[in-house]
Amino acid sequence: IRGRDVTGVQTCALPILLTTAAESSADEEGWSDLGNVGLHIANHAPDFDPRNYGYSKLVQLVQATELFEVEDRKLKSGHAQKYIRAKKA
Repeated sequence: IRGRDVTGVQTCALPILLTTAAESSADEEGWSDLGNVGLHIANHAPDFDPRNYGYSKLVQLVQATELFEVEDRKLKSGHAQKYIRAKKA
């Protein structure tokens, strides 16, 4: 994880957890609403907390892994929603 000294089994499983969660709610172009990704993680790994990796928010952790593109989309309400997609190899 960029900029953090985090080691151990928990870190090794992180890319799998994030990728699986993103794929579970991805649209046809591969984009996933970060809120839905968080719900998937909460349902499948209730002990998960981005603070264990040194980040206060899931989006910060996702960005630090450098595995995903992150995009802000404006909703009709005017609020922005974060979407993520696995980076192409």
